[in-house]
Amino acid sequence: KNMVEHGRFTFFGTALPEVFRTPVYPAFLAVIFAVARTWYVVPLVQSLIVACTAILVIRFSKRFLPRWLALAVAALFALDPMMMLGAFTTLTDVLYVAVMVWVIDRLVGRVQQGAQETGSRPWFFVSIGAALACAALLRPIGLPLLGIALVGIPLFWRLEGLVSWRGACRVGLILACSMACVVAPWYLRNRVVTGEWVFSTVSAYNMIAYNI
Repeated sequence: KNMVEHGRFTFFGTALPEVFRTPVYPAFLAVIFAVARTWYVVPLVQSLIVACTAILVIRFSKRFLPRWLALAVAALFALDPMMMLGAFTTLTDVLYVAVMVWVIDRLVGRVQQGAQETGSRPWFFVSIGAALACAALLRPIGLPLLGIALVGIPLFWRLEGLVSWRGACRVGLILACSMACVVAPWYLRNRVVTGEWVFSTVSAYNMIAYNI
């Protein structure tokens, strides 16, 4: 609401810069509020996202399972209590899961296609890197996954024989550049407003509040 009414990403009602929450989910809510002018539309939009994710789950599951079993998996996903709760609350879970399911489905689909020339299809890896970076900006816990993906995806592509070692390095470079283009502006913004290179302060809060 603060983003829509005042054009600032700050704690509501203050001028303090927001570095606890990462910006993608607040921006998602801000777009909904700017269009609908009410928060009651959020559960509807998130329910539609759950439905779309269930369709992705069906497509992914059909790669390995019979159609009827893929439908059962998708039904279990859509009816999962945490998904249902997430759809009706302002939590990042629904959007984060949707992005990750999309990424996994795309990666597995490309491996099954046996694509040989990644150099001619750089936009595939641009989209994967950007999506993973957006997932990190949805939930900071996804930040370490960027490093894992940066090493794991090119290495897996090489081990599967889809690219040469040179091609694997090219894949890693494309992923790194796309991730950096998404994440770097957030780091720079936080450096400007706080004087520190910080991604989010949520980890420090979790350590204080929940460390036993």
